[in-house]
Amino acid sequence: MTKSVLIIEDDPDIQRLTATILQAAGMGVLTASRGEEGLSLLRAKHPDLVLLDLGLPDMDGGDVCRQIRQVSQIPIIMVTARGDDMDKVIGLEIGADDYVTKPFNKHELLARVRALLRRAEQWGKQPAGVSPNSRLKVGTVSVGLAEHRVWVNDQEIQLTHTEYDLLVTLMQNAGIVVSRDSLLEKIWGINAVDVDTRTVDNHIARLRKKISGPLGGDRVIETVASVGYRFRSE
Repeated sequence: MTKSVLIIEDDPDIQRLTATILQAAGMGVLTASRGEEGLSLLRAKHPDLVLLDLGLPDMDGGDVCRQIRQVSQIPIIMVTARGDDMDKVIGLEIGADDYVTKPFNKHELLARVRALLRRAEQWGKQPAGVSPNSRLKVGTVSVGLAEHRVWVNDQEIQLTHTEYDLLVTLMQNAGIVVSRDSLLEKIWGINAVDVDTRTVDNHIARLRKKISGPLGGDRVIETVASVGYRFRSE
């Protein structure tokens, strides 16, 4: 079944380029130049993923993201200016699953879109070999693998698709250092040569923040300098 992507972008050249890249990859495309127009298309057409620019003429892209998250868990990729780390952090904090920076490499854009569509599709299915009551538990962090739910100290926390997949990968390798390159390849399907590994760092930072509340600030995801991350097994 053909996947459809809603592009909310006011720059006509970037909108046209993005649409061409996605259509050439066999995806359906919807386009909007304003936030309200994008929200209307989302409600009417039910796309599979949203590519959302932060700078829109009628409303802030962050507000668009917040409104989408009030009614839907559709995958959202924020489009930000290159080098603007604050925009990336804000995007993740308000519910975006991933981000891509302008000007973007078409191969990286497609890799991020495909990876997120693939993971979102799996969220609607029970994982192979997983029983309805299967749990992954390390310390006080528990994951319901069938229902894709996470609890910390018995308090449920809400994660994006990307945060959930990062957490499960680290917990499945508890006590072992998982490199940034490995996480990029497994979660995003992207070769580390072609992308800034700060992508992983930004998502880990947001995941830590969500976990630390119920834990009272205890850090269970450790940074191993110049290598990657390790989930504490104790």
